[in-house]
Amino acid sequence: MPNFKKIDQKVLNVLKEKAEYHDVILKSPIGINTTQIAKELGMSPNALNKKLHDLKIIYPTNKKNSSWVLYAKYQNKGYQVSRTRKNSKIDFLWTQKGRKFIHSVIANTKYEEIETETNHQLSFGDLWEDWK
Repeated sequence: MPNFKKIDQKVLNVLKEKAEYHDVILKSPIGINTTQIAKELGMSPNALNKKLHDLKIIYPTNKKNSSWVLYAKYQNKGYQVSRTRKNSKIDFLWTQKGRKFIHSVIANTKYEEIETETNHQLSFGDLWEDWK
């Protein structure tokens, strides 16, 4: 019969190490730009910003869409940090927590899009219109 107490302690040690690493990464004050996250997802930064805007997560602060900020619903969740440049321009960067959030949102959105496409049923009228 195996010694479960010994196994449990080994499992706990591994889980504790992973949890500590996870906490350190998610609390990192260093920001990540949208380009880096977009590339991880196989998208352009503009496509990612548009997708996040369509999902009502971010909105542009000017007409050029050169700076994006979070809607109030997401504002105090620790997803973004700001950095002021020498020329006083402020950049909004994603935190590791924000990066993780974006990855989960995009993954869920892709799943929903695939599900919608596969559940779409054509009627005879749809087929007739396409054939004409």
